[in-house]
Amino acid sequence: MIFIIATGGAIGAFIRHVIVTKLTMDVLNIKIGLLLVNFIGSALFGMLSYMDNSTITSLFVGTAICGSLTTFSSLIMEMVHFLEERKYVVAIYICTVHLIGSFVFYLGGKQLAVILIQ
Repeated sequence: MIFIIATGGAIGAFIRHVIVTKLTMDVLNIKIGLLLVNFIGSALFGMLSYMDNSTITSLFVGTAICGSLTTFSSLIMEMVHFLEERKYVVAIYICTVHLIGSFVFYLGGKQLAVILIQ
């Protein structure tokens, strides 16, 4: 069981590393790579929530891959950076885009799974 979680975690972390290091541009103060990994992970988790309820799949894809792919700690680091620079509106804006966008992508992933299964 631990091997499954560790393997999935390594896969998710590797994918995150590749995306974040390749997509280094900022658009309106938002790091595109960071935003993309959070949206992809949320969509995958949304799909998983509808498609499979087995413990192994949930641990491997949900906990391990999606958990290490998405990066809440990096989002917090970005927010703290802007708060320290007294750019409060930017910090709130970044948080809002990530959270609402991740929510929408989760729902979109779930809806995609519904369509694919029917």
